[in-house]
Order: sequence, then structure tokens, then C-alpha cells
Amino acid sequence: MPGTIVQFFATRQEILSFVDRLRSDREMVAAAGHYSTPGEYTILLPEEPISRIEGSTFIYLKLGTVFEEINSLFIHIQHEDTWFRESSAGLKGEGPEFDYWKKQLAKFKRTLHKGAFVGEPLTGVGRYYKNVYYTDGAKAAQDQGVRMQAFAGSNYYLLGETEPNEKEAGHGQNT
Repeated sequence: MPGTIVQFFATRQEILSFVDRLRSDREMVAAAGHYSTPGEYTILLPEEPISRIEGSTFIYLKLGTVFEEINSLFIHIQHEDTWFRESSAGLKGEGPEFDYWKKQLAKFKRTLHKGAFVGEPLTGVGRYYKNVYYTDGAKAAQDQGVRMQAFAGSNYYLLGETEPNEKEAGHGQNT
């Protein structure tokens, strides 16, 4: 079954705004949950406010009014505090609904900024990667001292940077 995914840094509010914009374009149902309670979903009907699922760690969006995971856009909202981890959005499926979500994901990806220095936390050694995606909000958070970390592992990211700055080089990161 075909699939696609994009990993990115964004604030929770930016992700929820993206979901709300999608919901305003077409009739769809959202199912949201938290990893601490797997298999339990809060179903958000088209007329309900996005604020009802603010604390969720994942959201499924499905066209129509009946929820099922296949051909749904899945959004994983990562940790946001004094450090962020990469969030992701992806889907698996086939057919017209899959194609619709794939286009929406491509449009979203085009709104993101690209490029970051990715470093190893203890040594600061790393390199520039052009395909690291992030939003304005994530960059603003980083500029205010929020640390950006990999989806898994402990590597750190300097969004929009091609090399470590003096403050980051050779210093460990909070995990």
C-alpha cells in the first residue's frame, strides 16, 4: 500500500491551525488521541471547535463523516516545552481520497522553510541538511531558546543554520 510522510518542526498551535484550515475546506471527521491511552479517540465532528482536541498527540483526518484509519491523514504532534521534537504527517492508502491527502500534504510542505545544521549533542559535530522542514513558529521558538531535537535519538537541530554557533558547539543538549 503506497504511503508518504513529512517530518517537520512546528508549534502545536500551527499544527492545529493547519488541521482547522483543512476542516474548513471539506467535510471531514477528525479522530484525536494521546499515546498514553492507545486505541481511545476523541471524535471531532465538522461543526465542533478544534479546541476540543488541543491536548492530543495525534490526529487522524478522514473525508466524510465516518472515521477509519485507512486513507486518513495522520498527524503526530511531538513534545513542545523547553525543547521540541519533530512532528510528522503522513498517510497510507490508495485511490482518490489518498490522492487528495497527498496533494494537501504537498501543499503544506511547500509552506515550510528548509535547512538546518544537525549536530551530535556531546561533541557538536554535525552537518547541514537541506531537507529539514520547519515553520515560522518553530524558528521563533528556537530564537527564544527552545531546543529542537530529532524525532528519535538525541541529535539537535539549528533551524536555518549551516553550522553550529559558539553557544551550541561542543556542548551537551538537554534531552
